Amino acid sequence: MYLETHAKLNFKPTSYDTEKTVIEARIIPALGKVKLQALTPRAIKTFYAELRKTYSKEYVRPYTAF
Repeated sequence: MYLETHAKLNFKPTSYDTEKTVIEARIIPALGKVKLQALTPRAIKTFYAELRKTYSKEYVRPYTAF
């Protein structure tokens, strides 16, 4: 939903494609089955910590656009 209601409307096509790829390849496999009501700050911190094992700190940073 985020992709269609926010990213597609506000990002350049190449940025949208990148955002979509990241969401589909990294976020959905890790958190996609977690219901929003069950998503905790700890789960998000754990997700970021796991990403930082593979990617740089500069690449893995909290999203602060809102």
